Amino acid sequence: MEKLWRNITILLIMIVISIPTTTHTIQAYNKLNTSQHNGLYTYICDVDYDGVTKVTITYDSHITSGRSWLLVPRNFTKYTLTVISGSIVHGEVKRAYTREGEEFAFYDNFTFTYLGDPNFKLKLNYTMDNGALIVEPRCFFYSPQIYFNPADTGIVYVYLPEDSKVLEGNVQPPPTSITFEDRKQKITIKLQTNSARIAIEYTTSMPGNLKTYSKGIFEVITPHRYMDIAENLIRTYETFYTNLTKIFGVNLTNIRIIFFAPRMTDLGTGGYIPFNGTHLGNIYLNLLYTRTVQGFWEQIALHELIHHFTWAAGISPNVLWLHEGLAEYLSINLTMNMGWTGALSRVKTLEDTAKQLSGNYGFVQWWNPLQTPSNILSYYAASYMIVKTVVEENGGTSFLQKLFREIKGTTISDTDTLIQYMSMAAGRDLTLKFISFGFKVAGESEIYKMIVEAKYALMKKRWAQPFALIANWLLDTSINMLSSGNIMLATIIGWIGIFISMLAVTLTVALWGGILVLLTMKVRGEDEL
Repeated sequence: MEKLWRNITILLIMIVISIPTTTHTIQAYNKLNTSQHNGLYTYICDVDYDGVTKVTITYDSHITSGRSWLLVPRNFTKYTLTVISGSIVHGEVKRAYTREGEEFAFYDNFTFTYLGDPNFKLKLNYTMDNGALIVEPRCFFYSPQIYFNPADTGIVYVYLPEDSKVLEGNVQPPPTSITFEDRKQKITIKLQTNSARIAIEYTTSMPGNLKTYSKGIFEVITPHRYMDIAENLIRTYETFYTNLTKIFGVNLTNIRIIFFAPRMTDLGTGGYIPFNGTHLGNIYLNLLYTRTVQGFWEQIALHELIHHFTWAAGISPNVLWLHEGLAEYLSINLTMNMGWTGALSRVKTLEDTAKQLSGNYGFVQWWNPLQTPSNILSYYAASYMIVKTVVEENGGTSFLQKLFREIKGTTISDTDTLIQYMSMAAGRDLTLKFISFGFKVAGESEIYKMIVEAKYALMKKRWAQPFALIANWLLDTSINMLSSGNIMLATIIGWIGIFISMLAVTLTVALWGGILVLLTMKVRGEDEL
């Protein structure tokens, strides 16, 4: 649905790790007196054509003794730690936490005290299999989490393959320089803080190697390097498919999934499905989210699949609050029931956001696929809480099974009609419940349906300017007024927008034809003079 996913904090890739460590009792990081420490952390990330990234971290200190700390991989790769000069007196590997007190899923805190001889130098090496995500020609590098003792400073060097092309505006944080070294692009970033993630959007001229992995009704389009991810995805879909068919009472056919490497603007987008007003498109999944705790990527993938089930069961995406609320609710519950904890962060995000809304969820009533509100997370949170509340107060999944049996053979494209069917499935009138959410349940849906139909029609008349633009503005204004409860004015403006949208082509031809006639007459008049 027009990239309606996700404002979230990205976690890191999960593979398996073994860590050679020695542990001694040392004060917790937040109790350390770091004022006397002074060193430099240098991060070197060398990326190859498949996105595999060799990471080298060095720490240099020119004082005779001191204490420092940095993040080291916990569970996604093996690492080696070498003392080049000086010695480590004490070292401890312990749980690592953000400034806000949240535990890192993939990193530990390595705290150490050292002696210089006369200087101290430490080196740490490891490899990230998917440091960069690549679907030719688009590539996206996302560094490991950088976090170290605030008394020290840091610099990062990222080396991209020689055929890579990167623009300065596509590097975050902003680079100090972009140069070439040994035929590779070298991006240098002097860190301003002790915590960072380096993101680089770039392209490659190397040819792609897209493959199709098919099994049953599922087909995944992926570069060959991610074939194992495609296989795991289909296994995940197969795990939940039977349960979903029982809930929705339908089977699906020909589901195509396409992997993509993100751009900077896609960092908050886990997946999406285009909708053109008559049918749902392919499922697009962001490969960056494969670098997360088990359950996170799976919940995203299931969310998108559930949109297809909901549409097949008779719910139009124009009732977007139900589509998104149901996709969130079911995908979270299904993955959590498997013991996959990755979805916990999504639950926390939605519930924390919903608390700020104080039960006022009615603003989602007029949400449709043609709208992408700036506060999109509030729309997801409200939709999730509406579905969660209604479903769990009326029998859980058995309520959903009854609902889709009632709907079978029809298409629901407005909230009023949907509430009627929900009431039949619940065996009681749910109108007051939706009114308590802030919904306007009084027959305004007819004008809303006509407005949405007009907006979809305008998608085929974008060239008919300026009337298509005027009609779209009037229709959007009408939807906003419906949301605020100004039904009479919303209806008047909506009808004007619908009228202009119907005549947009005729009005455009008349306008520009008239202008052309006037210009022709003017030119002829000047010629006669």
